[in-house]
Amino acid sequence: MKENNHKLFVISGPGGVGKATIIRGVLREKSLNLVRGLNATTRAPRPTDKYDPHFKFVDKKKFKQMIKNGEVLEYNYLDNEYYGTLGPSLFAELKKHIVLMEADVNGALKIKEKIPEAILIFLTCKLEFLEKRMQKRKDTKKEHIKYRLELAKKEMSRANEYDYTVENPEGHPEHAVDEVVKIIKKELQDH
Repeated sequence: MKENNHKLFVISGPGGVGKATIIRGVLREKSLNLVRGLNATTRAPRPTDKYDPHFKFVDKKKFKQMIKNGEVLEYNYLDNEYYGTLGPSLFAELKKHIVLMEADVNGALKIKEKIPEAILIFLTCKLEFLEKRMQKRKDTKKEHIKYRLELAKKEMSRANEYDYTVENPEGHPEHAVDEVVKIIKKELQDH
């Protein structure tokens, strides 16, 4: 990636921590001139996806073909669905823009292996808030919530592998948005 002049910022953290909410808030800071990185998934679109189109929705056959073709930089299989980062589109965006994207914990760390210049920001919150947020989602089955909370504990233990950790307090995502904006401004000044 050395030939690219633009930075990559990856927001990560456990499911339900508010990654999409924080990214939407950060993207409103027009002075940063960020673009949202595109991910691919086989899950069904959520109602909020029409307001926040950052996923390419494909079926499992197409996703597996993209993996085989080397189009997926990293991917994970969770709750019987694939999630991943589209390498060609990410590298094309990085030639022109500063990119802000979302990835799960494993995905973010794989991205860092392949793009060492990437800045990883781990979002965290209290586990009881994660559980409440998961329960509000209509697409998260009750039997998966316990599994997802156990996974969240493991993911949170890896926060020390990130460049930054930001708390997303319950009911006040603007605090996390402000903190992430400060981090991005600092990193862009140092660049």
